[in-house]
Amino acid sequence: MATKQEKFSDSKFSSHNIQLINYIFISVYDDVFSCFHRWTLEFNVKIGIYSSGSVLAQKLLFSHSCYGDLTPFITYYFDTNIGPKQSTDSYRLITEKVGFSADEILFLTDVQEEAKAAKKSGMMAILSERDGVLLSPDDKHAFNFIKSFDKILFF
Repeated sequence: MATKQEKFSDSKFSSHNIQLINYIFISVYDDVFSCFHRWTLEFNVKIGIYSSGSVLAQKLLFSHSCYGDLTPFITYYFDTNIGPKQSTDSYRLITEKVGFSADEILFLTDVQEEAKAAKKSGMMAILSERDGVLLSPDDKHAFNFIKSFDKILFF
């Protein structure tokens, strides 16, 4: 199994590891399930994940959350095959792939450099400040920030 410090990649999942994944539950914040559910069903929001972990790893992990399988709520999966997460070009490619204009896309992250790149591509960007992630005063000045997905409202 990968340690906390390691990134998941397709090559790290042997058939043995895939069988073990059935016993793993990822923990997600309480608001994630309720917001994913509400956003997709009430507001028809299309949720995408952009992670340094592979698409396969993302799907395996999100299918084994403490709230059950979250993959039905996720429409798009992107990994660093699309490009580096701190590159504006990566967010432009994501915009092309999903078929929305950049100003229709909200990008959530806890990394200011990723938020900068997304914003520079034309997306809206919000920083997330959760347990263990402390945003600097500069981060909070440069971007809107949230402590819970419940603070994000769609009309």
